[in-house]
Amino acid sequence: MSTRNMNASTRSASAHLWLKLTETLASAPQWARRTTGLALFIAGLLASLHVAPRQGSDFLSFYMMGKGILTGANIYDAAPRREITDLLGLVGPAGMFYPPATGFVVAPFSALPYDFAKYAWFLTLNLAVILGVRALVRFSAPRAESYVWMCAVGLVLLSACLRWGLMLSQVAPLVLGVLCFFFVALYSDRPRLAVALAVLATACKMTLAVPFVGLLLLRRRVFAAGIVGGAWMLLNVVGFLRLGKGAFGVYMANIATVDSLSIGTNINMPNPWAGISLPRTDWTFFLYGLTGNYAAARLASLAGCALLSLYLLYLGLRARAPHSRLTGAAFLGPLIALGTVCVYHHQYDLCLFIAPVLIAYFNRNTTSTPGIALVLMAPLLLMIFLLPIGAAQSLLESQFGPIGFAFLKLSFPIAVTLALVGLLLDVRRASLRAI
Repeated sequence: MSTRNMNASTRSASAHLWLKLTETLASAPQWARRTTGLALFIAGLLASLHVAPRQGSDFLSFYMMGKGILTGANIYDAAPRREITDLLGLVGPAGMFYPPATGFVVAPFSALPYDFAKYAWFLTLNLAVILGVRALVRFSAPRAESYVWMCAVGLVLLSACLRWGLMLSQVAPLVLGVLCFFFVALYSDRPRLAVALAVLATACKMTLAVPFVGLLLLRRRVFAAGIVGGAWMLLNVVGFLRLGKGAFGVYMANIATVDSLSIGTNINMPNPWAGISLPRTDWTFFLYGLTGNYAAARLASLAGCALLSLYLLYLGLRARAPHSRLTGAAFLGPLIALGTVCVYHHQYDLCLFIAPVLIAYFNRNTTSTPGIALVLMAPLLLMIFLLPIGAAQSLLESQFGPIGFAFLKLSFPIAVTLALVGLLLDVRRASLRAI
């Protein structure tokens, strides 16, 4: 059997159920297709609304960032933060880790009363996902009926990773929606809109900006990538000036506590064995869990990420069709993975992988993915779509004690790394293929 046939056979076996369901739906009567699409769409909305009453714990940080930009208060200092939290009757975050650029994005929400702003932000996150996924599906499958994008939106809203982000009102769902719009704009020859969306995403959360800048560089739009970086720097310079003298120094002191192992209440620490720590996806977290040596873990992580960046740059420069939409689709997953393993991220940021999953699905008849790549990506896909992280934590802790949760936390960087290997196998083939 040829390699191509083996890959096709493996792909068919690994996705047989899903493809069978979609084929059955496609051959069903029109009323059944529309009913299914509407039902999934409504189910996704209901799932999102279900977490709404519990959402918002992380929105307070965004709200205070916007207040800092609006009022000029040095929000990185504990005293101004305490004034806001005392007024709202809330417990403030231990530190502020977003740069001022983020404050410009959320400033319109911070001009509103907190309770109203919280739900306006939650609505914005959902609208970004719904409209972004809809735009991406319609771009990838322009002849598809409306039930197709409704099914896609419903499944995305029902996914575990969207629930993780929405429950906390994190910015990742917003960036996912922007990423979908960005891909459509970039590959439908609307460069100005693409750059504007990349600037918005970078301002929202700079550590999620790798796929935006990476795809611009892949298409040889070096000046556009420079605009994105320059705009982010300018927003931060203006923001630090607005927050007043000493704001930058206090901000850097806050950032230094992210990886602190000495603060017993630090939920962001890179130690998976500490009960207080939350799951992280970066290599520093994983390597520290293996070695117990933070300096060595950090150095090895930086070296690995540098090599990965150089390898992707090498493949990008060798790409035979760098402007092709299919080449960009192949590079999107590895670029997201690069940003995921290089810097501190929690599990909710994994929702960005939904964009390349959707693109790959709608391009399944045009490009083939190696079977081994699908096997390597399967654990991550199962986690981001299906993992009930709270129930899994309770089950593992009841069976194995605190060490059970530690292994669950370690599974995130392991799954991302396995998926990265599979994505690199796919992007290497795509870069050498004339599309």
